Amino acid sequence: MGSKLLKYYQDNHGQLICKIDINDLFASGKEKKVFFNKKDFFLNSDENNKMIYKINNDCIEYRSEELIPKMIDDRPVLLFVLGNPASHSINSEMFFSFEANNKEHRFWKKIIRESGIKLSLSDICSSSSQKMSLEEQNTIRKKKILQLDYESPFRIGLSVFHSMPSGASGKWSGVAGIHKLLGIQALRRLEQEEKKRALETIETFITGKGAVVVFQKNAWENLKSDGDPDYEKKVVDREGLRGTVCNRNIDLICLPPTRLSGPCSAILASLTEKYKQ
Repeated sequence: MGSKLLKYYQDNHGQLICKIDINDLFASGKEKKVFFNKKDFFLNSDENNKMIYKINNDCIEYRSEELIPKMIDDRPVLLFVLGNPASHSINSEMFFSFEANNKEHRFWKKIIRESGIKLSLSDICSSSSQKMSLEEQNTIRKKKILQLDYESPFRIGLSVFHSMPSGASGKWSGVAGIHKLLGIQALRRLEQEEKKRALETIETFITGKGAVVVFQKNAWENLKSDGDPDYEKKVVDREGLRGTVCNRNIDLICLPPTRLSGPCSAILASLTEKYKQ
């Protein structure tokens, strides 16, 4: 699926396999040359990148992630759309697979657990005799989410706005790292195709009550409706933002970045309370 610039399909492991046409991405030979001068610095910035990316003169191929259950039930839907994937999570084949020192990620440990969304996966992923490894926990989480086999007021899906992965820390990390690699003009061209992909996922997954939840400026600015507020960090960090998805009858919520787990959890709880009623 997709366009000539960005093509993608889902493999048997539930990951997106993506291909970007380099000649469509860059408008000039100069842009393309600058990209290739940066390419190796980006690939070397995280040990997982070289296992994810294949880059030649014609295209950028890589693995990305999306976790959208095909099963349905009567619960309202929350679709979490993250900025872009962390490279180590792609190789672990699960969103938020772990963070520093191989610990359970704050997204599961604090944001989901303390916001009232629950998912009950922490109970599933432990036993009375010993704690499961993070790899085992991630495998179970993925299976339970796809099978809707968890207690929560919501049916959950996870996706990303920018499909290109990057490291979790350092100057090449996050969406800023993708910006640094591609340059602003190429990033904007790519965002138009990523927006189409994201909207396709949103319209397929959210067919009734629920909302899209984003955590990052680019995702908000591309998915918000014309009359919705612009992204302002102080406001987002204090109370979040609320709008609708691209002039559609689908709610859009913007939260602080996941590293601000306390405010993120509290604002998520506040802005999703109405869907439980």
